[in-house]
Amino acid sequence: MPMTPRRYSAVLLLPFFSSGSWSAGLEEMKLAPEWECKVITEQDDIWLKTYFKGQAQFDYRIGAGGSVAEMRALKGSKPLALLAASPYGRLADQQVQWTVIGEKLSRKLPNVPASGWQYQVAQGIAHDNLYAPTVAILVKPSGCQVDVFSIPKEQYRPEQRAHWQGSFPNLTSYRIVGAGALALRQVVRISGARVEGKPLTLGNLRLQTSLPLAKDLFNTLGLGLDKQPAPVRSFAVGSGLPAFADWKQDKSDPLLLAYNSKGLADKPGLILGSSNQAPCRQGGNSCEDFGEQRLNLFEASNSLNLLPSTLLPGVTPGDMLDQTMLLYPHYGLQTLSRTDLNWLMAQIPRPRLVPVGQQKMVGLSVIAAKLAFFEDTPGLRSNHLARALNLNSLPPQLTQSDDSATQYYRLSVVSSSQLLDIADASLDEGAPTLQSPFRSQATRHQRWALNRDISGNFSISNLYSGKCLEAEDSSNKPGIQVQQFSCHQGSSQKWTLRPLITGQWEIMATGSKLCLDAAGGSREPGAAMQLWPCNGRDPQKWVIDEVGTTGKPTGRRFHPFNEGTFSGPRLTQGMQGNRFWTTSAVLPAGFGKQGSWGLADSNTDGTRAVYECRNGENNFLSLDAGCENQTYTGITDWLYATPIPGALPLYRCRQRESGAYFVANNRNCDGQTLDKLLGFVMR
Repeated sequence: MPMTPRRYSAVLLLPFFSSGSWSAGLEEMKLAPEWECKVITEQDDIWLKTYFKGQAQFDYRIGAGGSVAEMRALKGSKPLALLAASPYGRLADQQVQWTVIGEKLSRKLPNVPASGWQYQVAQGIAHDNLYAPTVAILVKPSGCQVDVFSIPKEQYRPEQRAHWQGSFPNLTSYRIVGAGALALRQVVRISGARVEGKPLTLGNLRLQTSLPLAKDLFNTLGLGLDKQPAPVRSFAVGSGLPAFADWKQDKSDPLLLAYNSKGLADKPGLILGSSNQAPCRQGGNSCEDFGEQRLNLFEASNSLNLLPSTLLPGVTPGDMLDQTMLLYPHYGLQTLSRTDLNWLMAQIPRPRLVPVGQQKMVGLSVIAAKLAFFEDTPGLRSNHLARALNLNSLPPQLTQSDDSATQYYRLSVVSSSQLLDIADASLDEGAPTLQSPFRSQATRHQRWALNRDISGNFSISNLYSGKCLEAEDSSNKPGIQVQQFSCHQGSSQKWTLRPLITGQWEIMATGSKLCLDAAGGSREPGAAMQLWPCNGRDPQKWVIDEVGTTGKPTGRRFHPFNEGTFSGPRLTQGMQGNRFWTTSAVLPAGFGKQGSWGLADSNTDGTRAVYECRNGENNFLSLDAGCENQTYTGITDWLYATPIPGALPLYRCRQRESGAYFVANNRNCDGQTLDKLLGFVMR
């Protein structure tokens, strides 16, 4: 049963700083004075290490799936392991790990124990030289932060895999903050689950953290702090530990302290911190309570296991769960006497479930795009994780921050070369759209944001009014006027953007399959925009240019992300008989797709231009702006000039029989003739 909270005198081994030093919150929090951290590699291991006044303090080894495979105290003659040893020894990365459990999916299966009837997907658990879900590890040069992308796709229990499948792509971000604390942020995208091939709704979803501490180092647990401060509730390992107590954490217990009550002055202690607020579901303007935070405790043979978890009553495929936890190791009485620990816990952001329609608003759209990019990337073997570490250049699409400004575009119709605009620069609901020439005073209401959802469709919102493009009265009738209306994420505001072989775009209302059209093909300023059956003519062709604050093009082409791959921009090669076509637009009719590669963004550092050229019934890529005296199609793409992690070489090859050019990733050119190396592309 609970023990009486102990009182300890404040004997500190390291200096502290005031809570004012933490005032930026976890996302912006810097290291405290005289603290340092480093990301290093040893063989194929990745370590985060902390230092105070040049003396090593603690370190963490990143393991399979982004789990913390080891945590060590570094004072003394040799490192002291704080986590319990795996039963598999150091060959397994399964320490601080995350497991997704669908508790309402229980069903009996042959030869499966009762404890295994739930749907479970584990982020860690990979033995040495086995494939792990880790697909990429990125280090931010601005600070001691490591981002681990992993795609767990298999059941925790092998005997379940034939029955239950699912994928939970996730980002685990490690950041050293303050006086050596480790902030662990995890963003999980729910891609859905299947039972025997059939999709199902996930109910009572629990994202559970497993933290196995070395029992001989930690014999006491404390929940919360009172005003002294001392644990509000404390428990001794052994008979006093409430094994498997499924506690709902309330606001008085946002942190858990693990320490050794004997000889506190020279032993390490650990703080495990979570938010003091319940999880919430993000809405348009607020985040309402949705779910619970819970804690389980139990003892194993050599470990004290802490199982904090986020419990959600229901999720929808495409939702993203964003939550943060704090691991805070210290020496001696610091773990009990900090006067600002409760304040620090209050800086941990509230766990939130973010539906697809809200992800851009709360800054998760870039993470969603990165997870989509890595979705089909094969995992690395668990003893090869350091090979994923990248400290140098990355595709710019993967290094942009979530707080980057929204990009805006101007949309010009080919038939008149005029821009999509709002009548009278109106802010009103139902104001019609029209075409008008570029005017410097109209830069705001001639600029549009293209916001992609997880299905690949777009909403098109006006910078000036903030309202979205839709058909009048949500009509599906040809000839209906297109207007602006408050954005609501409904089907009437969904648009499909289809690239044309010319590099232009067709903008189609997703529900009606009708195209955005200049009414009557008019070239007159002020002509209305309507929906009309798609016909491929100039009044339905649009040029989409990124624009700056003056409303003038920046020279960067618009390329959307496609779900499950990375097309920003993307090169596709098709073949028809002995004819080849390689383009970042669309393949002509009759060409079968051969391959597809990710290109660089236009004219960024470390890139080179490649031009799409035409020679008779074939097209080809050239590094010559004059297209080697052939015809330029008007499309310029960009390749990486030198190899970057994950990149492939792109060779221009010539088919011996026809003389037609094509591209390949091998110097052998599929048995044909090598012409030259053009550059490098992404998978």
